Amino acid sequence: YGYKVDCSVTPQINWNSSLGATIGSCGSDYSTYPLMPYFVSKSKSLLEVPVTVIKTNRFFVSDRCSLKGKAKQIYNGIKGRAVWLRPTGNNLNEMLWMIKCVANDDNKDYIMFMLHSSEFMPGGSPTFKTSEDIEILYEHLNIIFTEAAKTFEGCTVEQYAQSIMEENTR
Repeated sequence: YGYKVDCSVTPQINWNSSLGATIGSCGSDYSTYPLMPYFVSKSKSLLEVPVTVIKTNRFFVSDRCSLKGKAKQIYNGIKGRAVWLRPTGNNLNEMLWMIKCVANDDNKDYIMFMLHSSEFMPGGSPTFKTSEDIEILYEHLNIIFTEAAKTFEGCTVEQYAQSIMEENTR
């Protein structure tokens, strides 16, 4: 179909427990996939730019969490978990931490933000149910984009892929 870039891989995450739309199907296991961009084909015609994911054992406790939510965050800190730049309304501190980690990593030259378009409207997802939730989302987006702009320059996935492909032809 002429695709040149894909950004659907979430390295270090196994979606096998997520049921698919087809009976008996489940999500992909990306737990061993590369963290950095790579070409999917030998012809180098399709570039995969994975979502930025960092495994951590850090504790991130939000003031907006319930007691049960705080207990889950402590459990995740002990067990370890994948953190990505994906707002939930309760993870501002972990997203700011992640931006700093990636900015200080000489091996990484991008950070991938992720959000579904339906999450920008109240009730469009289970995560952002009310108008107040959406306002908190916008607040958090403003904060994380301001922080990210200190180190990173915004661009589309297509623009980023073009720069990688140009580097690869040199």
